[in-house]
Amino acid sequence: CGAIFGLDLAHAVGNVPLELHAWGVDFAVFCSYKYLNSGPGGLGGIFIHEKHFDSSPRDSDSSSNIGAKLGGWWAQRIDKRFAFPIKDRFDPVQ
Repeated sequence: CGAIFGLDLAHAVGNVPLELHAWGVDFAVFCSYKYLNSGPGGLGGIFIHEKHFDSSPRDSDSSSNIGAKLGGWWAQRIDKRFAFPIKDRFDPVQ
């Protein structure tokens, strides 16, 4: 399986060409206050390679795929969105 490879791009984003997907980077984080010319309180971001996503829900003990874990409220089926208590299983939009 190999190691997960992540980068801190605070000094790179907006400064040098980046090809994160082509390079096979698993994830990267960046800020916008340096070379994207934002200021204090500027947005940050994260890149997650598409190989970590698919449309199937995962068991809670599986770390091989993070797609469903990052789905958020809007990835949940509309009839179950914001329903409480939150059930143990993610029910994705189809």
